Amino acid sequence: MKDQKCIHLPPPHTLHDSIDSMVARAKRDAILQAASGALIVLDAEGFVISFNQQAEKQFVIPAKNAIGHHADEILNVRELSSSSFYEWVKLLDLDTQIAHNVVLNFDKADGSMELAEVTIGKAPLEQVQTEQKLLENPPQYQYICVIRPLRTFKDSQIEDALKYLSHTLKTPLFGMLGLISLALNENDLPKRSRVYLERASKSGEALSKIIEITLNKLQINLPDKERTYNKSTSSLIYKGKFSGKKILVVEDNSTNQIIAKGMLKKFGVTPDIVENGEEAITALEKSNYDLILMDCNMPIMDGYSATKEIRKLSPPKSNTPIIAVTATHISDKDTFCETNKMNDYISKPYRIDDIYHMLHTWLA
Repeated sequence: MKDQKCIHLPPPHTLHDSIDSMVARAKRDAILQAASGALIVLDAEGFVISFNQQAEKQFVIPAKNAIGHHADEILNVRELSSSSFYEWVKLLDLDTQIAHNVVLNFDKADGSMELAEVTIGKAPLEQVQTEQKLLENPPQYQYICVIRPLRTFKDSQIEDALKYLSHTLKTPLFGMLGLISLALNENDLPKRSRVYLERASKSGEALSKIIEITLNKLQINLPDKERTYNKSTSSLIYKGKFSGKKILVVEDNSTNQIIAKGMLKKFGVTPDIVENGEEAITALEKSNYDLILMDCNMPIMDGYSATKEIRKLSPPKSNTPIIAVTATHISDKDTFCETNKMNDYISKPYRIDDIYHMLHTWLA
């Protein structure tokens, strides 16, 4: 019997590595094709491994001077909390399946500044590794950063971005501040509890101002002066002040529903509460209201669309005073109200003085 020839098989191919490499290339190629701004790819340590033509134009840096250098050597971020672009990348605690967005202010090589939206994703670094190497050294990752100047955005895109940022940053904070405000208006609150709540309220308000300043950077118009009311409500007896008035609260956040209801009860009002614009229209078709507190940003139908639909109803329903409730900064009250067919607005978080001012203005 003849000896069988020995067949030398190639080393086993690591399927895991092959899939990772394919996914990494697919992600990177897709972003390269779709990127409408600068595309910069960093390795896990923050060194530049890709720098497209748009990045060269945007930051006035040739690719040959960027690739191989650390991101912080070529991208200077002008922010209060950090001047390191790489710190921002790491701060987002990236997941391989999720892209994150942040708005940063860059110092460019030519001395100018660039306010830009940065979308950052994470993917396995393209490299061939044997199974043994995979065990010894876990896969490295690359950070894919798409940087789009806000000046290239359309007005509607900027407005949508502002609404999103405002809602996601402010809603949890304002819910907490509203509940604290409600608690502080209780007469039988223990002294020690009042001290703690007042301290929490001041800290929360300070954080709120920092968020507001940050969001205002994105707006063209300078913020107007704070609205000043003759806030003499401390000397008023809240209970029963507007007893018998019918008020509709349109609010999707359950915490804010509790806050609004609690504050209105102090004036003798038990409001009806609905969760979106469509429910508000249905409620108004069934009953008349003296006043509507309308949250602006809600699912299904937002407050702006709901208000425009209400104005199409027959009188007196179409003439119902509608007060916008928004966490978004408003620089021109008159223009805002005229454009959106609303009568007035209050800013979140709900404050009992603001609620009283609206009731007194529109119902007294």
